[in-house]
Parts: sequence; C-alpha cells; structure tokens
Amino acid sequence: MAEYSPIDRKVIILGVEVDIIDCTYDYTVEKTFVRTHRAKPVSIQSGAEGVEGRIKLLQSTYIKMVEIVQKVNPAYKVHNVAFDIVDTYGIGNRAYTNIVKGCQIEKNNYGTNAGDANMEIELPFKALDILENQ
Repeated sequence: MAEYSPIDRKVIILGVEVDIIDCTYDYTVEKTFVRTHRAKPVSIQSGAEGVEGRIKLLQSTYIKMVEIVQKVNPAYKVHNVAFDIVDTYGIGNRAYTNIVKGCQIEKNNYGTNAGDANMEIELPFKALDILENQ
C-alpha cells in the first residue's frame, strides 16, 4: 500500500519563497490530571499549546534568507523575522498542505562531515500555529 510522501517544502520569508531540504514540526498541548480527594484522576485538563520544529537547508539557501532579511533592514538577523513554512505532501493524485505560521529561528547549527558534498544547516524554530490540510 502506498503511503504519503513529501511533494514540496518551502519557507516564505518576507514574501519570498525559499526551498528547504527537510522539515519536522510538533504541535504539543500540556496535559495534567485533575484529581479530587482520591488518588485516581477524574479527568484530564488541557493547558498551554505550542509548536516547535526544525528545518534543514543548504548553506546557499540560508545565505539567501539572510540577504532577504537584510534588504529590509541591514541590522536585522534571520532570527528577528517571522516566516511561514508551507509543507505539501500527498498520496496518488491527492495533495495536502500544512502551513506552519509565525516561525522564528532559535539558533543556528552549522556543521559538515568528511565527504559531504554540500553544507547543510539545521535551524530549530518555535511557531505560533499549524494550519492543517489547507
């Protein structure tokens, strides 16, 4: 049986589309037990929500993102600007798109391995929301 596979993944930063290699993101909701005077919980309460993830891109793509941001303000860094991720995946002739809204990069991870043909950068981010199946 066929399974879903990525079709197109890109970052939209300041209105410009930038292709990325890989993307993972998680939507989490804090859950806590509600207890009465008994030890056994009587229900589960939802708390704070959040979105975190990582994008992987080539060094040349990261430089393009930096240039896009610095055109707006030379003092800005990529970490100062929010962006959206458009993640399209599908099966057969059906496609689905998730949009990760309001992403902001937390830190840069640079590195290469011996024999690597390309320098890849992994950027962890926090985001405001995920719009599923758009």
